Amino acid sequence: MNKRLLSVAQAAARTRDLQAAGKRVVFTNGCFDLMHPGHVKTLAQARAEGDILIVGLNSDSSVLGLKGPSRPLLDQEARASVLLALRFVDFVVLFSEDTPADLIAQIKPDVLVKGGDWGENEIVGRAIVERMGGRVVRIRPVPGYSTTAIIDKAKHPRLMGETGERDRPTVIGVIPARYGSTRFPGKPLAPIAGIPMVERVRCRAVSAGLLDRVVVATDDERIVKVIEAAGGEAMMTDPMAPSGTDRVIEISGRIKGDIFVNIQGDEPLLPPSAVDAAVEIAINSTEDTVVTLASASADRSDFNNPDVVKVVCREDGQALYFSRAPIPFPREGEGDSFLKHVGLYVFSRKVLQTITNLPVSVLESCEKLEQLRWMAGGIPVRVVPVTWDTHAVDRPEDIARVEAELAERGDR
Repeated sequence: MNKRLLSVAQAAARTRDLQAAGKRVVFTNGCFDLMHPGHVKTLAQARAEGDILIVGLNSDSSVLGLKGPSRPLLDQEARASVLLALRFVDFVVLFSEDTPADLIAQIKPDVLVKGGDWGENEIVGRAIVERMGGRVVRIRPVPGYSTTAIIDKAKHPRLMGETGERDRPTVIGVIPARYGSTRFPGKPLAPIAGIPMVERVRCRAVSAGLLDRVVVATDDERIVKVIEAAGGEAMMTDPMAPSGTDRVIEISGRIKGDIFVNIQGDEPLLPPSAVDAAVEIAINSTEDTVVTLASASADRSDFNNPDVVKVVCREDGQALYFSRAPIPFPREGEGDSFLKHVGLYVFSRKVLQTITNLPVSVLESCEKLEQLRWMAGGIPVRVVPVTWDTHAVDRPEDIARVEAELAERGDR
């Protein structure tokens, strides 16, 4: 085993020894699933910020959870060996969590480096390093280099133009954020572990590999100011818009895009890999459909909770019905599990234009679920199963549940 590939405990001890000897330790992290010139330049610049560079490397299980079943491309030992072959990388340490928060807390580096495409409030570990008197440095990404784009080119060469740039559909993520929620006024700005909920959702969305742009669509200038202060993009939309999808439709009329993703602003635990899973299905679909997500659950309190939407599907994944009621009803006793709908929708521009002209259906009026309008209008809804659970914030008391989940993951 390479002596420069360290465990977390070894990295923490090595950092203490180096700092005691007067060395300045720099830390950065990533999956490094496919090394490219953008990575090389960023790592070289990171090393220039101090005397020793330690690189946190997501383990195979961590990459799988973040990026989906098609990743990693190389196993963790192979990725570590490539990193260590670079003259400006001194040590590599593996970590299995989604974020390096716990690793940073144990290593206590003098300098934390992250790509400039991350907003200041998005950088995991920033508060830890600054609290110890260290610095956080953002390095501008190298234009034209992206692991996702390179993988797209390898998997789908027909989607690439003559220049080698992506020629797949342009995908726009839209996060509707209405300040005047009936059950929870001001919900988008409610702090979750110190960060406004809508900003937490945006941070996760911008980490999705298949989104080309992320826009928060809101009815309130206060939300715009919070998002722009964090380095994000927000647009004012009609304050009388009846639904989140209506805000997405409004955004689609202002900016260019082929596919639009409605990302619910009250799903702060939504993994970026889930967004990519739904978008990939939409990109490869040969029919006009809406794509959404659902997770299997056996939680009986959720099953009977009208705030938790349930869905039943055909064997091919097409939705048959969504309801706030317990479905399917277990006539012979309690069932083993049910499908809990996850609030994310992927639309083509054509489907959005069709939805614009659909009248409100009787079922939608009854259940207060807009997807029932689309199904009544003949638009199929494809449900993609995901293996993780999520906790939406519908009421103020839901925040404690989400914060507990974030604390358990070390994602503060």
